[in-house]
Amino acid sequence: MSTAPSLPAGLDPVALEQVACDVARDAGRLVVDDRPAELGTSSKSTRTDVVTEMDQRSQELLLERLAALRPDDAVLGEEEGGRAARAG
Repeated sequence: MSTAPSLPAGLDPVALEQVACDVARDAGRLVVDDRPAELGTSSKSTRTDVVTEMDQRSQELLLERLAALRPDDAVLGEEEGGRAARAG
């Protein structure tokens, strides 16, 4: 059985979990509260790789919130890119 990798010094896993839960809750609330009656869709790499307006909007919210709360962290997005880390 392998052990989990150790976290860098000064990183609090409980605080990271709280950030993840808060940001995910915000994105979920956006999807529930702001979903339009007509959900616009488009395709990414193929016509069966569909992305909705709410996919894009929720990812934008996630990236904005994470940038505010964890500005040095890298983020990889499913719908469009993400951002590189500023810290090691």
